[in-house]
Amino acid sequence: MEKGLSETFHYQAFVLLYQFDSLSEIVIKYPFEKDENHHAYVIFVEGEAIFEELKTISQDVDEEITVGNQVFYWKVTKGESTDTVFSKILAKVKYKSSTTVRNINTLEKMLVS
Repeated sequence: MEKGLSETFHYQAFVLLYQFDSLSEIVIKYPFEKDENHHAYVIFVEGEAIFEELKTISQDVDEEITVGNQVFYWKVTKGESTDTVFSKILAKVKYKSSTTVRNINTLEKMLVS
């Protein structure tokens, strides 16, 4: 999948796969109230070491981030998704191949399709 996406779209693609039931549980457990002024995100993380590292970092960041089962739940003001401290950390090369951020609305649509 990664190779096919990379070749087709001309960028280095990274794929994290989850079983339907696991994804459903992740979405159901989103802990923040959703509203029209914020994005509701789930950050998926591959690898225990990276997860633990980001977990430690997230505790020192003044943002709405909660740790889930190998995921982070993140609520961020619309228009600021790429400007926050945590988003800049996630954008580092070190984390790029091990994480992906998805809007909860997208995940909910995936579950009903």
